[in-house]
Amino acid sequence: MKKTIAYSFWNLLGYVLPLFVGLFAIPLLVERLGVQRFGLLALIWMGVGYFTLLDMGLSRALTKLVSQKLGEGLHSDVPDLFWTALYTALLISCLGGALIVIFAPAIVTGLLNVPDYLIAEAIRAIRLLGVGIPVVVASAIVVGFLEAKLLFRPLALVRVMLGTATFLLPLVLSFYSTRIDAATLALLLARASAAVVFVYMALNSHRSLKGLRAPKLETAKSLARFGGWMTVSNVLGPIMVYFDRFFISGALSLDALTKYVAPYEVANRVQLVPQSIVSAAFPSLTTAIAAKSKDMRRTFVDASLLIVSGVLPVCGVLILFGRELMTVWLGPDYAEDSGYVLQLLAVGWLINAFARVPSAALQAAGLPDRLAKLHLAEVVPYTLLVYYSTSQFGIVGTAIAWSIRMIVDALIVLLLCRASLPQFGDPVNKSIYSVVILVILSLLAMNANGAIVGWLGVLAFATLSAAVGAVALRRSGFLSAFRSSK
Repeated sequence: MKKTIAYSFWNLLGYVLPLFVGLFAIPLLVERLGVQRFGLLALIWMGVGYFTLLDMGLSRALTKLVSQKLGEGLHSDVPDLFWTALYTALLISCLGGALIVIFAPAIVTGLLNVPDYLIAEAIRAIRLLGVGIPVVVASAIVVGFLEAKLLFRPLALVRVMLGTATFLLPLVLSFYSTRIDAATLALLLARASAAVVFVYMALNSHRSLKGLRAPKLETAKSLARFGGWMTVSNVLGPIMVYFDRFFISGALSLDALTKYVAPYEVANRVQLVPQSIVSAAFPSLTTAIAAKSKDMRRTFVDASLLIVSGVLPVCGVLILFGRELMTVWLGPDYAEDSGYVLQLLAVGWLINAFARVPSAALQAAGLPDRLAKLHLAEVVPYTLLVYYSTSQFGIVGTAIAWSIRMIVDALIVLLLCRASLPQFGDPVNKSIYSVVILVILSLLAMNANGAIVGWLGVLAFATLSAAVGAVALRRSGFLSAFRSSK
């Protein structure tokens, strides 16, 4: 568990440090760019993040297969995997980028509710985003390889610089120009610089990668067998995550989108904890499941405990004090709707944390089709739910629909993991019970009208956080090491 904690720490550092920059920069960006342009910038940020996932599942497939090959001592097979994945991703992303460039006017005028004076600027920004897609996707492939090599510390350092640039570059540029296409170009240049560093790290971590190799059909097939179903999840998952923003922009306004995006960006950062831990544990979990090692259950439980102990106290604070936090951060004008949105989204991310390790276990066991079929089944019901809830209740309704999907999705993933991987049945059952209890507790805490009920909510979340944290510390071995050092 100590290695998982160390790797998770570096992952989390790479994601969290830029968050503090964002907390400082976002209010200033809203002030300098205005609500309409900041809404467009938020869509560009979303586009960069989304197209990182349009790698056809190859980054996670590469991590899985390289981890297996290294565990089996088959180091000579690694270069073929790396170059075949990279070539394939570049080919697909170039085609996708070209389509974005061609259809940028239709995207802006048909999908987005953009004011007339911003249409030309938005089209240029979307086209620049299309040009940058291959760079973004190639970076994701190389990062997948570096994670399989367990190079989490240098990855974190690059991520800190890239994440900081994501917020600071548009802010610095806003003092000279408020054009969103200029901000988009600056963001893509930062991504390109990071991609160069990632490739340099990969070539130096595995000497046999040096020298280009032609892609191999058999290697492509092995990647596609895993990555094909990952593609379905990688496409549908983010669509369902970001669909609400497009719907708000089109059905309501960019002003409403800004009021939704601000709390979403806060709540969304909660997933950095499970994301960091799952990325750190996935190579070990893959190797353990493939070898049917006795360590696989321990890895599963340890990673789950780490995630819950990290997410529970943070989400507890957001659920209990969401409206107060939004008032302090962005002012009273945002507090009423945006504060309630923050609370609802925090509930969704809290419950989603329980499904992260089971999802990774299904992928590590070579069963990504289970998750992909689930995402396919969710598309239509979720679309209808977002449409109805947003039409009836505005951005609060959007947040309600989003949180309902996250809760249902988490419960189904847990059930799928229990059915497909019975060796994890006991910890999965405990997670299901925990989800039900936390949903009830969260709803009570959010709707507490009296001070006594509110303080009981604080006490309950604090007690649960302390209990889970104590178990995680005990399993990590830190407590026994501390006692023996006395």
